[in-house]
Amino acid sequence: MKFTVFAFVCLVSLTANCALYGWLESSVNMIEGLRLLFAPGAGTVVFSPFLLLFILVGLSGFVAVPVCAVAIVAMLSAYPLRSRAITVSRSFARTFVLVAVVCQFAFLLCAIQRDAPFLRDRPRVRPKSPAIVLASLAAANAGLNLLIAAVIVRKMTASAGASNR
Repeated sequence: MKFTVFAFVCLVSLTANCALYGWLESSVNMIEGLRLLFAPGAGTVVFSPFLLLFILVGLSGFVAVPVCAVAIVAMLSAYPLRSRAITVSRSFARTFVLVAVVCQFAFLLCAIQRDAPFLRDRPRVRPKSPAIVLASLAAANAGLNLLIAAVIVRKMTASAGASNR
């Protein structure tokens, strides 16, 4: 039962990362273009605050939306564990998060290299950063998502395990 709950949370995290992957590529494109504003011979840097704002919005959207989705799913998925008084150990949660992040990294790296159609809203101009860097950023986001989900599930099931003793 624990494995099913964590696998479902991992699937939601992967889906959210794939759905918002275009935001990551757009933000990386803008970060790569930011240095052009400060190159010798650049006319003006008036628009750099706006560019920084768009970079911040893109990256925060890429991080915040999956975190919210995974947190909601983790709360809803913890109820069956709590009703059956199943607790989740720290080692199980840590191992599952580590394995899930490595699997998502490998999956996203292959998807980026093959230009998979399920990576949504990708910009026409691809970033110059290698695919391994982009997959690492997406995997770091998945790690944050899954860590927050593991903490939520552990907290919700720990209180149920303590009350039944």
